[in-house]
Amino acid sequence: MKRYFSIVALLLAFSVSAISQEVTVSFTGHLNNTGYCRIDSVAITDLTRNWSETIVYPDTMIVLSTLNGLAMEAAEEGLGQNTPNPFDCETRVELSLSQSENVRMQLLDVFGKIYAEYSGNLNAGAHTFDISAASPQTYVLNAVVGSRSYSIRMVNTGNGCGSSIKYAGGSDGIRAKLESANEFHPGDNMRYVGYASIEGEVVESEAVEHPQSQSEDITLNFIHCFTSYAVIEHTACDSYTWIDGNTYTATTNEPTYTLTNAAGCDSVVTLHLTIARNYTIDEQIACESYTWIDGNTYTANTDEPTITLTNAAGCDSVVNLYLTISCMPVVQTGEPTNITDSTATFSGYIVSDNGHEITERGFVYGRKAGDLSTYVQCDGDSANFSADIVGLKARRRYYYRAYATNSEGTRYGELRSFDTPFTPIIRSASFIPDGNSSCYNYNLVVDSIFYEGATVTSVNDIERVYLNMEHSYFGDLSMLLECPNGQQCLLHAYASSCTMSSLGWHCTTINNPNSKGGGNIHLGLAPDPMTSSDCYYTAGEGYAYNLTPTATTPFGLNGPTTQTTYTDPCGNTETQDVLNSGDYATFESLESLVGCPLNGEWTLYICDHLSLDNGWILEWGVFFDEDLYAPIRGDVSMPTLDLGVDPTSVSRK
Repeated sequence: MKRYFSIVALLLAFSVSAISQEVTVSFTGHLNNTGYCRIDSVAITDLTRNWSETIVYPDTMIVLSTLNGLAMEAAEEGLGQNTPNPFDCETRVELSLSQSENVRMQLLDVFGKIYAEYSGNLNAGAHTFDISAASPQTYVLNAVVGSRSYSIRMVNTGNGCGSSIKYAGGSDGIRAKLESANEFHPGDNMRYVGYASIEGEVVESEAVEHPQSQSEDITLNFIHCFTSYAVIEHTACDSYTWIDGNTYTATTNEPTYTLTNAAGCDSVVTLHLTIARNYTIDEQIACESYTWIDGNTYTANTDEPTITLTNAAGCDSVVNLYLTISCMPVVQTGEPTNITDSTATFSGYIVSDNGHEITERGFVYGRKAGDLSTYVQCDGDSANFSADIVGLKARRRYYYRAYATNSEGTRYGELRSFDTPFTPIIRSASFIPDGNSSCYNYNLVVDSIFYEGATVTSVNDIERVYLNMEHSYFGDLSMLLECPNGQQCLLHAYASSCTMSSLGWHCTTINNPNSKGGGNIHLGLAPDPMTSSDCYYTAGEGYAYNLTPTATTPFGLNGPTTQTTYTDPCGNTETQDVLNSGDYATFESLESLVGCPLNGEWTLYICDHLSLDNGWILEWGVFFDEDLYAPIRGDVSMPTLDLGVDPTSVSRK
């Protein structure tokens, strides 16, 4: 079955008692004079009588008649075709109603995306709407009238107007009208131009213009270029001159050249060139002498011998010998592993002792590639050796080499490097002693991890304050975070009062007034023995609590809990209401920390206001937006990151 579409529209069909002559014209779309192309609309112009009409898909025929303006019939209720069509940004449409109805209209694309809407109650009559469309494409205008629905298609060729449906007014009663009021006589000079959507672009056909004396099927041809792409793969020994006129001497996949194909459209060609000639260095170490592939035996250091081989591509492959005559050990440096913000593991391998016993092996490392000064010696006599390095600084680049020594001297392996990350968490567990409004501080010192002078400029710069802790009575506690310049944020309040003048704590903006108290809720799986028990000072299992700028769950009495039965580290079985892990809101807004320096000492204060219960802060830290961190740079001296983990009892006046 032939697959093609004829777009045809009935413009004129007159019911008359007189005899009329009719000419029927249908349209078929072709793309680039070959394949089928669906036509969205056809603009029809009678050049002789100076009138124009537009037919829109899915109409299939236009009938031109010698009579006009006769046998008017009352139009039925419905949505008329917009005029003009195609249109440049703006067009007008008429909706006829036989009775008062609620009307809802939508402007959609062919995929159903809504661009504009209208809703209102309209009286019986003819109503006019002004339609604007933002992009050049085919649209569907859908009108729902009570339980009935009407749709038309329209083609926009303009852009930049915005999309809207605006009521322009109406009249009582449905006006009498014909489908068309244009007069035609055989032989009139007619002009036909089609419009189609191709690759998201509204394309205009070649115009067909001729006297129209009889019925016919007219083919409208649309010219649209489809860019084609191709890759040319080529191998050369030394150089290659391509169709772009350039000579290439190195392997490349980048050159492109645009040709014109048989359809007159662009054809983009990309060159994938391989230059097969290669030059390699053969590094060798020998104790007394070395016989190379050129057949010669060398007894002294040299980098002069070369030999030319033929590779698989038939091109020259030049090999240069770099020979070291030495009976020192041959050693390789392995890749670093187990890298944290303060530790790493180095590895090395002794390839050969060159006949002399290894007396020392180890690593040398430092912050500058050309100035490695810290030595770590390894025990044992295995060819494989490693060392766990501690005391490294966060967000730093380090360089290191393995080395080995025998009676002939010391030789070093390859230079390797690695970067330490920065995780702003104190991982050492610290006790939260029982007390009567006793406060303890836990310090995190950050020095030059961020750009010099950088500050918190938005509450979103602070991603979260992280606490991993356990405590046997949440209602005992208040918690406050202080930044390097003394600005503070009350994370959790002991009672409803925001001011704790005895400690010098003063709130600014309350974020969540329910992030306070907590009664006998437990944080984590905390032991809860009597003070005389040997288990009183034993740490339990901490839960992770994140205090974030966006959380809304209160960090207090009304927080979500789960009744949990567990066995503490001393073997005691507990059943307690435990605050769930998760994200929580702070009592005071974290915006109180805007303006804080990022570098410096950040301090977490935890105060215990009642006797009998205690707990542990197992980990804590402040996480910032990753974009705030200064870049890691190599070969420079960087300041240190100091993590203070011992709580110190303080009294702040």
